[in-house]
Amino acid sequence: MTASAFVRLYCDWPDCGARIETYKTRAADARKYAAGHGWKYVSGVDLCGSREQAEQYTASHDLHTLHGHATREDHGPVIKPGAKGYVKLSCRCGWVYTSSYSWERPGEATRTSADYRWRAHVKEALAS
Repeated sequence: MTASAFVRLYCDWPDCGARIETYKTRAADARKYAAGHGWKYVSGVDLCGSREQAEQYTASHDLHTLHGHATREDHGPVIKPGAKGYVKLSCRCGWVYTSSYSWERPGEATRTSADYRWRAHVKEALAS
């Protein structure tokens, strides 16, 4: 008997509960499948597609959780290579990450926290 773990993708937009369950065992294959449902993978961030895009692809997809965050133009992560272990983090809206500490490079976040920092920016921008 063999066991395999299937890939489940979650939308990284703040407070979004959308997810897509795939029968793929590799993340690259799962993202290719999700792209057929309108999802986008941008700079390490998964964003859910719209209901209309998913309906065109298949009628069996769970549609009530889709919000179309992949098609939004107001906010989107822009991540470029930085120093070793860091990335230059900004947003389509013009926001640039400001480092919290003086020893960090200006505009650069650690590679592992880039998606968290971007989500915090979007949450703050939408609240104001």
